This record gives sequence, structure tokens and C-alpha cells, in this order.
Amino acid sequence: MARLMNRDSFPSRSSAITSVLVILTAMTSDPAAAKIPMPCPISDVPALMVICPAGDIEYKVVTRTLANNPWSRDFVTIDFCPCRGFRFAPIAAGPYVMSASGCSVSVMPDYNGISRFALSGGGNSTADTVVVWADGIRLCELDAVVPLDQDGDLAVGEPDRAIVRAKLGSHAPEADFDGDGVVTELDVRTLEQHLGHVHPDSSTPARATSWGRIKRLWH
Repeated sequence: MARLMNRDSFPSRSSAITSVLVILTAMTSDPAAAKIPMPCPISDVPALMVICPAGDIEYKVVTRTLANNPWSRDFVTIDFCPCRGFRFAPIAAGPYVMSASGCSVSVMPDYNGISRFALSGGGNSTADTVVVWADGIRLCELDAVVPLDQDGDLAVGEPDRAIVRAKLGSHAPEADFDGDGVVTELDVRTLEQHLGHVHPDSSTPARATSWGRIKRLWH
């Protein structure tokens, strides 16, 4: 069972490589190390997550052991709890498991250590922290969660395009869908590919506790 640990006691992505080297030095002689997931860069956790309210963009995490073998012994968890500006959309079905708090989502990796997340939501969350965990080990901290639904109404429309266009040429991470550090026409085109995409609950407020038929893992 996934165990959430204190996020303040772990290094950020910027010091992840140093942290991994320390872990490797301490664990090389420990046989148990072959059974636990390793933080980035051994495990592959993309720094950028783009989310559409239609849930049609896949975010893939690949967990590996110290020996670089696939790890699939327990849940991989994405913790959105600090994201006060992000609006989750209820998930009607799927392989996901939700925490009792309603702001962490987990899935079991497949035999190849691959965990696939296709989540729905919108709203600005760039000032907050999103962390990916596996079996209680902090794999990585994401650089950004970038919603195509910029205004948080669970629909991608003209207001969202206008928001992104107003940031052209800036370094606003909340509108930088390709993660190149600058908002360009390419980012506008990415949003335009999702124009008209909505979540069925876009007309009503979404609550963290209304995720449909997801079973609860933590009590």
C-alpha cells in the first residue's frame, strides 16, 4: 500500500541526481534495494504534466529498481494536495484509486513498470507543488502542471485561448505546454487542438470528494 511521507523531508528535482548518488552508495550492498523503486533519474518521471478536462492526455511514469529493472510491486501516486488553484474533475471510471483526502491519485504499474494517468481538470496551479511517489518513496517533484483549461471551468474554449495569447512571449509556466520556457504560437496551437473539449461536470462545481466510482485506498 502506498504510504505518503512528509514532503518537506525530501530534496527537490534540482538536487535529485545528488540524492540518488547518495542512495546508491548506501544501498549498493543491500539486497533489499533490488525490490524498491528508485527516484529520478533512474525512474522516468516527466517534469511537465499537461491536463485536458476531457482526460485525453496521457501522463506516463516508468518506475525502475536500482538494477534498472521494471518495478511494479505497489501503487504509484501523484499528490496534488498542495495545488489549491487546480480543479479536479470527477472521474467516472478507470483503474484509479483516490486517497481519502480526495487530492492524491494512484494506479498500479504494469509488468513493465509503466503507470498511465489520464486525468481531468483545469485551473492555475503553477505556484504549488506536485509530487510523484511510489511505495512511500518520493520519485520526483514536477516542474509544472499545465492545464489546457486555463480558467478552471472544465472546458477548453475561447476564453482559454485568449488567456494564452495574452501571455505570448512571456515565461509564464502555466501557459507553456511544451515546456520550452517561453509561451509561443506553438502553445496556442496545442490549446487549439483541444478547443471544445469539456468534462461532463463542466456546468457544475467540482468537489474533491465527488470523484464518481473511484474506490478509496486510505482511510
